[in-house]
Amino acid sequence: MDPTLAELQRTVRALAQPLEVQETLFPDFVVLGDELVMELGDALGACRRTGVVWSALQEQGLSELDAFIVSVSGEQYLELWTERDRMRTDPRWTRMRNLAVAVLDAFGWKNVVPSPNTAFYIRAVEATVEVVRYGNLWPGGVTELVTPETGEVIALGTTALDQPWQFVVVNVVRLDTGVSSSHFLLNAFPSQPVLVANVCDIVAARFSDPLTSVIIWDGDGRSHVRSSPKANAEDVALAAAAYQAWGLDEADPMTITVDARMYDVSIALSEPPWRARILTNTSAR
Repeated sequence: MDPTLAELQRTVRALAQPLEVQETLFPDFVVLGDELVMELGDALGACRRTGVVWSALQEQGLSELDAFIVSVSGEQYLELWTERDRMRTDPRWTRMRNLAVAVLDAFGWKNVVPSPNTAFYIRAVEATVEVVRYGNLWPGGVTELVTPETGEVIALGTTALDQPWQFVVVNVVRLDTGVSSSHFLLNAFPSQPVLVANVCDIVAARFSDPLTSVIIWDGDGRSHVRSSPKANAEDVALAAAAYQAWGLDEADPMTITVDARMYDVSIALSEPPWRARILTNTSAR
């Protein structure tokens, strides 16, 4: 069999399987629904580009399957692809599997468990991110802050700010783990480092949720963040990138340095929540 057609056969078979089988074909950290349809799309595209010939009945089956996948794609259908329970019980997944079986029948291929993809998978860090609150801290003898969770006004102390500091609260929901977190980001740039450290310590002492981090430098497509010791650095990077994008920074990817780690983060801008992905993760130099 032509290798390109053999790959199409493998990916259609994978999509036709029940969830319990599909889970054995990929590492446990991948977004399974996405991987199944992306592999199929890649294989189908390769067949079309290389001129693989098939019958009208086979083309009809492939086109119906492809069209249905497109009809349930997009941010509004995110949970369909990311939640395993949906893959088990949602009638749209039943429909996709039935269409995949119809393609197998059209080609005369047996509906058997395929071999796993031989690709090398790297654990992806993906999340939805959304700015849910924003405001400013103003210079003055006593700095006050409205807490995001209760609306309570808290005096942070007598540290006088040298300029207004903007703050945002960003909700991060990890797609690889399902864990959600709320991040309070203070943009202190270009304030003096000693002042930043003082206010950061004061804020961190008063807040447990959301997690508090301070942006100590930012520019086009880049920022440097001092993170809360309680926060996951990857989540802070995702939140900081969301803040940059919210501030109309159009760089893609953005380079976010969190303490001693540097992350390249890409954000797909659409209706919020946005989808963010960490592309690289290296030691800051």
